[in-house]
Amino acid sequence: MRLWMDVHSTYGEAVKTVCRDLRARAPERFERTNDWRAADVTVDLLVDSPIGTLNNVPRHRDADQHEWHREMLMRLTGGQRKALFPICSFEHSEVMRYACREANVVFSFLPDFPERLGETAVNWRLQPLGVAPTQFTPGPPWKQRGYDVYTWGFVAETEYIDRIARVCAQEGRSQLHSGFNFGWNHPTCSYARPAPRGQVAERYRQCRYANAMRLPYGYELAALEATLCGTRAICLDLMCYRHWFRDVVRYVSSGPSAEADIARILSNQDDEPSADERAWVAETYNWDRVAGLFWDAVEESL
Repeated sequence: MRLWMDVHSTYGEAVKTVCRDLRARAPERFERTNDWRAADVTVDLLVDSPIGTLNNVPRHRDADQHEWHREMLMRLTGGQRKALFPICSFEHSEVMRYACREANVVFSFLPDFPERLGETAVNWRLQPLGVAPTQFTPGPPWKQRGYDVYTWGFVAETEYIDRIARVCAQEGRSQLHSGFNFGWNHPTCSYARPAPRGQVAERYRQCRYANAMRLPYGYELAALEATLCGTRAICLDLMCYRHWFRDVVRYVSSGPSAEADIARILSNQDDEPSADERAWVAETYNWDRVAGLFWDAVEESL
């Protein structure tokens, strides 16, 4: 059986890593191909991870990737078997509802996925993402770490980076930010170049807390990765995170009290993840186990 599984070239490195980790653990009977558009290539199984809205072409650089998904989802309706795994929340458009109805199986980390989609006639499975425990190992004790909180990204408002920066400036907390230099003149904020995927763990180990807040929200692998590094992750207080991460992360309201919640969390300098918490993450969400559940469900649907 010929398998195509990839993501658009403009996607972030974390999303590409998810794709690679799942694809690398595909059963041996799948023959992988890199080109689903070629006329001489027959794809028996397509695994796609659409992000965002597929109803209208969005602004700026996302336009190409969304047209790419639109073409793929609307064109591959004649015999190919399809599995969809949206790894981020998205606007549930008619195109997405159609794609989910046509797919053999749809995976989602959202416990209320059918209700959010507005489409109940879908064969769907609740599916987490995974982490590689050998790549994310504990760092030094908290007292030896140089920063209170690690943030990264390029959109301050939707990733709550600006709120964390304001709290750090007001409360005298130290922030290490990797990504876009927002030009904030806060002595508490230090900037670092974006870390290659292989160096992310070292950034976690430099900090006591790690930001895993984002709108629109995704699964936020950072919550698992940071925990394994002995860094306490901060998530938005949403049902999907409570379902997967339980009490291992700290929660912030998405409402007016967000900055007060952040200040309260960062004030606790003795909240290092325990060995039991790290062991639970490593056992529950290691990629071998998680990918096995994914591919078992794919094969059952074919």
